[in-house]
Amino acid sequence: MFRKSSALLRITAMTVICILLCLLFAGCGAKIEQKTSGSYYQGENYIDLESAALDYADENDAKNFSYQRGWVNLSPSAQKITEYGMLTGYWKAVMISDPEDLKGGMFTDYFNVEISGAPDAVAVVFNWNRRVTEATGEVEDLKSARGGHEGSFSDGVITADSTNRLQLTDFRSFKGKEYAVGEYLWADGTQGYIGLIRP
Repeated sequence: MFRKSSALLRITAMTVICILLCLLFAGCGAKIEQKTSGSYYQGENYIDLESAALDYADENDAKNFSYQRGWVNLSPSAQKITEYGMLTGYWKAVMISDPEDLKGGMFTDYFNVEISGAPDAVAVVFNWNRRVTEATGEVEDLKSARGGHEGSFSDGVITADSTNRLQLTDFRSFKGKEYAVGEYLWADGTQGYIGLIRP
């Protein structure tokens, strides 16, 4: 009788472990798919962008962004922006993710960004536009997707989190335009490099 009970307990324990493993892997898959499906996190202080800011316009500016050198045509003498009040508002953005092909292949996102709030309560909203998979040229429409990030501004750097982490590390002004560069760490470990520009 004891042997039967012991065997039954082992079978039950193995069943529970299998169920937990399935749930664990299903959860990981959902997090990865969150990045590629356009279903993005919205924070408590999520801000809906005004319709006037939704048009991305063309890519003539974005084409000069390089993950290795930031804005490639930007002069080293460009003026550094360190006052938080000068950083808020709308920006156009381009982000290159996985350029070294460490997580399955490079893709480029085009979107709008709004920075708002106070230095100790920064809200950064991504209004996604589209994603281009570099290997195939496939374009994914992300126009209905939004992503909210919450964080702070300190020593010229914005750090904000959702399920992913954003760091905007350098803001500059040059010839009537403003620029920013930074990094974006996706929840699955994929590294992204982001550039902002306005007007």
